[in-house]
Amino acid sequence: MTKRKNPVIQEAREEGIKVGMTIGQQQTFLFFFEYLEENLEKIPGIGPTRKQHVMDHFLKNFGHEKTQEK
Repeated sequence: MTKRKNPVIQEAREEGIKVGMTIGQQQTFLFFFEYLEENLEKIPGIGPTRKQHVMDHFLKNFGHEKTQEK
């Protein structure tokens, strides 16, 4: 005989996982954004125009708006 899972606890667990995933995605985005912002200037051949292009592309594809859609 198998034990049934408590639906209230199961629902709270699933909600906690969703919140944790959202926080993880946001923290990962911030880490990479700050890393790019600090280190793109150190790469030879990348000037301010290209840096801005890369940052805009990163924001457009991985920014806050994208995490809200999921």
